[in-house]
Amino acid sequence: MTEGSDTINKNALIDRTGDRFRRSRELKARLQQLVPGGGHTYAKGDDQYPQLAPGLMARGHGAQAVVPESGGYLSLHGIRKEYPGSGGQSTPVLSSIDFEMQTGEFVAFVGASGAGKTTLLKIIAGLLEPTAGRVQLQGRTIAGPPREMVYLSQQYSKSLLPWRTVLKNVEFPLEHRAGISRAERRERAQEALRGVGLAEAANRYPWQLSGGMQQRVTIARALAARPSMLLFDEAFSSVDALTRMELQDLVLDTWQRYALTILLVTHDIDEAIYLSDRVAVLSRSPSRIVETVTTGLSRPRAQIATRANPRFLELRNHLYELVCRPAETP
Repeated sequence: MTEGSDTINKNALIDRTGDRFRRSRELKARLQQLVPGGGHTYAKGDDQYPQLAPGLMARGHGAQAVVPESGGYLSLHGIRKEYPGSGGQSTPVLSSIDFEMQTGEFVAFVGASGAGKTTLLKIIAGLLEPTAGRVQLQGRTIAGPPREMVYLSQQYSKSLLPWRTVLKNVEFPLEHRAGISRAERRERAQEALRGVGLAEAANRYPWQLSGGMQQRVTIARALAARPSMLLFDEAFSSVDALTRMELQDLVLDTWQRYALTILLVTHDIDEAIYLSDRVAVLSRSPSRIVETVTTGLSRPRAQIATRANPRFLELRNHLYELVCRPAETP
């Protein structure tokens, strides 16, 4: 090989390496936006667990400071959503939804398929803009994903990075947060994995785990971000019945241990009753809240005893009647 051709080959290798590095950085930046909790940073002094300083959490990137209009932790004011259709006609999905949650509550939204549950949750998370109305978090209007919230979707396996270990997946949202050292990032991730019972799986890869274990990883990743509120979108719909119950109890334990506020959307009425303090029922599309029911079940909950409670059975029948009610004709 001549000296000239050797130089050309070296330059080509450098160019290819640089191109791969650039694409890798671009992909990483994009994933930081897609992975729950991955795109947010905490200001110095704000990085506390919610139970330590729930009122001191820094305002998220998408929250605008306004004068609070109510005492609720989360407030929905006249939320309406329409999607554009053909011929200039729009398709209404949500119709003037008003709702309020208090700090530390566990609330579930239930409704028939197509009722707009996921649409509503994405609006609350700042991932989707409403056609009308506003969402307020601690008196601040949400205009983008607030750092206090983490949204967990039903497609949990797609949010995990298969080439990263479980530990590295949990660390991922913290990698670009100012003021967090590598050692602290590792400590937080390990603590979160211990919290969901996956400490021994830290060095395994997502594809080596069951569906239930993968869902636990996403919960651990959310906890590592140290939010004050979790949003669950049909989070347990893809696992078997036994795993579903185990995850339900894990979420209840996590909610109590970390003093979180949780909003869940689900089509499973039994799940909504078992987990929640209150259940809000959405009508068929265009949806509105037809009734909000307080469960009134004692805590801690137990899968067999709670579900055998006469109050549980009464709630189940009542909520089924509401959800199965035919759509109202205009």
